[in-house]
Formats: sequence, structure tokens, C-alpha cells
Amino acid sequence: MKLLLLFAYWFLIATSPSLAALFESIDHLPTDRYDIIIVGGGAAGSVLGNRLSASRWRVLVIESGPSSRGVLEQPLRPVLGFFSGNSPLVPYDWNSTSVPQPILGNRTVCITHVARPRTGTDLQASWVMLVGRGMQFSRTYEGLNAGQNERWTPPVDNSNTSGRFNPAFHSTTGMNAVSLAGWPQGLDPRVVQTMNQLPQQFPFVLDYNAGNPLGLGYLQMTVDRGRRSSAATSYLSPLFTSRPNLDVVVNSRVVRIVQTGVVGGRPHFGAVEVVNRNGRVIGTPQLLLLSGIGDATDLRRVGIPPLVQLQDVGRNFHDDPLITITYHATAGLTMDDIKNSPAIYNHFMSEWSRTNTGPFAAISNSFINWGRVPDSSPIWNTFRDPAAGRNTPHYGQYPLNGGPYPGGQYLTMLSLLVTPISRGTVSLRTSNPFDQPLIDPRYLSSKFDLVAMIEAVRNSQRFIAAPAWRGYVLRPVA
Repeated sequence: MKLLLLFAYWFLIATSPSLAALFESIDHLPTDRYDIIIVGGGAAGSVLGNRLSASRWRVLVIESGPSSRGVLEQPLRPVLGFFSGNSPLVPYDWNSTSVPQPILGNRTVCITHVARPRTGTDLQASWVMLVGRGMQFSRTYEGLNAGQNERWTPPVDNSNTSGRFNPAFHSTTGMNAVSLAGWPQGLDPRVVQTMNQLPQQFPFVLDYNAGNPLGLGYLQMTVDRGRRSSAATSYLSPLFTSRPNLDVVVNSRVVRIVQTGVVGGRPHFGAVEVVNRNGRVIGTPQLLLLSGIGDATDLRRVGIPPLVQLQDVGRNFHDDPLITITYHATAGLTMDDIKNSPAIYNHFMSEWSRTNTGPFAAISNSFINWGRVPDSSPIWNTFRDPAAGRNTPHYGQYPLNGGPYPGGQYLTMLSLLVTPISRGTVSLRTSNPFDQPLIDPRYLSSKFDLVAMIEAVRNSQRFIAAPAWRGYVLRPVA
């Protein structure tokens, strides 16, 4: 165990691990004093580490996960894990599990992470109300992005991207590569047919990141010529971790932030306690609670002396629930073939290793649909719209080219609720920092969430009912 001191600031950015590390152990750090300590080397922590170390400050990023070196930095492997029925409990996930959820028959749920579209014109309109009138979405986008993050990249198969995205809303000079699918899925022609056959239910949207996301469009992903583009390959690449004032350490768990004095009658926290052991903190709440910051009654219950009374720590937790419906499908090249056949798997892995091409250069879907609960739903008689406005989706949907079952051929429709009202908690199980906390998302405890999820499932059934799927989709898996 080691105590690291800081001169100025610390940030708690507890997210998924994704970085290139300079040090594999805290024992190898060149100093124990820093101006800024960032806890968590995920996307937010990596960006902060990059930006803050561009100044004179000495910055340390502490990540509890392993180094990304030697890990396949491409997007298909988690999807293969899902299709094998083992995801998200894979070696590079924290295996965080909820407490039993009543709406799900007291089953537990694995806590994973998903992405959302860039803000639409509805949320931008809210910003306009705060900062002034007369702003256009395109101008807001330019001011926020300024080419610093996104670097639009052609797909690795060099396919024609005309009519598949709007280049006016994308940067080509940023750090994180964004692209379209670099390998065509067998489902793609049928998805296009569905848009043509059901244009009212599934209208084509050229670019859901251009401010008007509702509809069915081509999926945009962080991939760079067939390999995953991540914080490890951009914000904390060797180009930046070579800075003399930036240190990054992995396999190191911050177990608490430490009070080092009193300023203005209030506790001052100027150090973190770190051990050489990986393991995930669920967001910021677990670390704050372990440090004596939270509801005093709850802290005493697990034997932690309260230092700062903040009863909202660990409250208001919300997560985006998802539901999948898997169908038996007729023969065709799907991810099922890859996962079920070592020969096919090795063939495509060899191709990807040599050329970054093939199905391992993409994920299992090329499209995404964003939808809303209809305006005519009676739910609006009792609930206000949790979305930013009528142009903002309540749910997203993915047609996946495969399923989580052994043998056979499958198609899976995934529906994800992105504006949940349900709120849960993260609390301590014990005072041991290595014990998993009690995570209670209280999924679908709000009637609105239940209505929205039912609408999303019905919409996925309407999608599969299109004539384009006749003869391919056979029946739902029992």
C-alpha cells in the first residue's frame, strides 16, 4: 500500500479501463507527489490526463485495470463474447453484477457500458436557452468539437460511403478515429429493403450525429482502418505518455482518498491510498463512501467513520437497460459460423492479423435505429417527456448478425432504453474496498421505462415482420 500526495487537485473518473500505460506498478513511479491525480483511466480520465498534462502541471493517471498492450484493440471480440453466451463476464470486464431485480423475477444483471448518439437539436436548443439565442446546431457542433476529438476515417474495405453519412458534421483532424463498417454483413441488404418497404416506421436518416437522429441509419463506430480506436490509441498514446510531466500507472487500485488537513473548517483531501491490485470502483460513489464521504448513517453501518455528510453520494444511479430477442435464421455467413467453427475463426483472425480486413475489422451490425414512444401514448397523461424534446430518441435498436446460443444460425434484435426515469443506488456491502458494492439500478421501476421498453420491443417485432425478412427469419428462440 502506498500514499500518493498531490499539491493541487484530484479527479475521480471511475470508468472502464482503456489506456496505454507507462508503469505496471505504483512501486515504479518516479515520485509520490503530483499536482493532479486522476483516478480512472477510461475515456474521461484519459482525455483529462492528456489535456491537463499539456500545461506545466505534473499529472498522474491511476488505472486499476491492466495495460492494453497485447490486447486485441478491435471491436469484434466483445461481440463474439456476447454470441458465445459469456459476455459481459469476460477477462477485460469488471464482472459487476446488480442485486436481484424484482421486475426481472429477482434475477441479477451484469452491468456493462454502451454508447449514445451525439446530442441532437433538442438538447442543443436547451443549451441555447442557457447561453443565448441565435445559435445553429452546426455552429454549436463546431464550437464544441473544434476538430479536437473526432477524426473521420474511411472504412478499411474502402467501400463507397456516399449517402451513408454527412461529412459536414464530422471532423477529419481530431484524435479518435470514427468510421463506418468495414465489412458487409449478410443482413445489410435486408435492412435496406426494410427501410424501403416500411418508410413510415423506419425512415432513413443520413447521419444520426447531424442533429436529427430519429430513424434508421448506418452505424458509426470508433475504429481506425480495421482496428479499434480508443483512449489507449489516441489520448494516451506513446506520443503523449512520453511527456515528462505525465505518468500513467495500471494494475493499481485507489482504495480511498485521504484527509490531510482542514481548510476553512472543512476536511481537506490531499492524498490517495493506492495498492498494487486491479479491480473496479463502480463510478465515483464507492470510492467516496470508502473515504468517509456520504450519508453518515450508512457509513457507520459498515464501520466507516463519516468525515463529510453528503447523503446523495450513491443515490440517483441510473443505467440503460437492454432487451434482446433472438430468432432462428436460415443459413448464411453469420457471427455464429465464426464462433462455432475453429477453422473459420482462425481463417478470419489470420486475415485480420495480416491486413486488418474481414469480419474482425467490424462489429456484428452495420445499422442502428433510434425511436420514440408515440405522441398518442396515454403514458403522456401522467409523465413528462424525459428526453430533451420530440426530436430525441427514447430507445435505440440494433439488428445483430448472430445469437448467444451454441450451434445454429441466428438473428438478434437488441433494444436499448436511453432515457430511463428509474433511479437506483450504489452502496457499500462492507468496508473492504475489494468487496463488490451493492448495485441496485431498480431497472424498469418507473412505469414510463416499462412502457418505453415495451414499445421498443414491439418496434423490433415490426421490423422483423417486414417482407424483407420472409424466408430468412424463421421463429423466435423459445
